Amino acid sequence: MKALKGIWLAIRPLNLIIILSTFFLIRALMNAPVFTDEIESETSLFQFSLLALSITLLAAAGNLINDVEDVISDAVNRPNSNPVDWLLGISQSRIAYWMLNATGSGLGLAVLSALDRTSLWLAHLLIMVSLWSYSKYLQKVQWLGNITVALLCCIIPLLSLWYGMPDFKVGSRLIVSICYYSGLAFMITLLREVVKDMEDLRGDRHAGYRTAPIMLGIPTTKSILFLLFGLALILEMLLVIFFLKLEPGVFQILVYIALLITPLTLSAISLKGAESPADFHRVSTLLKWTLLLGLGSSLIFHFL
Repeated sequence: MKALKGIWLAIRPLNLIIILSTFFLIRALMNAPVFTDEIESETSLFQFSLLALSITLLAAAGNLINDVEDVISDAVNRPNSNPVDWLLGISQSRIAYWMLNATGSGLGLAVLSALDRTSLWLAHLLIMVSLWSYSKYLQKVQWLGNITVALLCCIIPLLSLWYGMPDFKVGSRLIVSICYYSGLAFMITLLREVVKDMEDLRGDRHAGYRTAPIMLGIPTTKSILFLLFGLALILEMLLVIFFLKLEPGVFQILVYIALLITPLTLSAISLKGAESPADFHRVSTLLKWTLLLGLGSSLIFHFL
């Protein structure tokens, strides 16, 4: 029971729920009435669910190995909070890591083989290698680790498309909307990853990391983040303009704007006054919900 509790905490179930939600929110977007004429073929819900689960298991493995590599920094940032340190142990954590990877990659290969789309299994390999590289090396280098995680998050909407709709029309309205959401996932995740580095500055410095807040300082890093917030807001405005071209009602427009722009603006305002690790943690949490609400705005397409 102790080991199972440690694994459960280390895989970060809330983050996994967000990943699974992203898959099914994008699938819901693909099935929105406004886009139904653009769908030529569709993977069954059962097969799609298995593929979404396979990627989520790889993400769980990535979270677990990240806790293994963060034992030293977490001892300073969050004493007695890393489950690898006080519940699992390094050896059991590594066994669980490989079991999650094997299950996720094996499940993905089985489903994709049945669909005769085995080439897409390369995404599983890319995700496994990227998550391991991030935990072992990339998270210690300014911007490189942050961008890696952001790219992995932005690939989820694209995987949802490739898994859910084998034959799609390049340049269609559906593809444009999914690309917008992919870009939004990249921008918000990048913001959140850098904010988390600001939160973990003391422990990361102790562990010898060279993250942006350590190398540039908090004030300079904040200035860069405000620029990124501006770019994210521009992307959201472009998404709103795209939404307007579909001729929705006034109520849908207001809800859409509220779900997209308001949370991101509140996150930027919260960052401005953030000084302590607790402040940065609140901003990071707010950005996590900002991402989920932003992706959730795709459900509005069902009411056009």
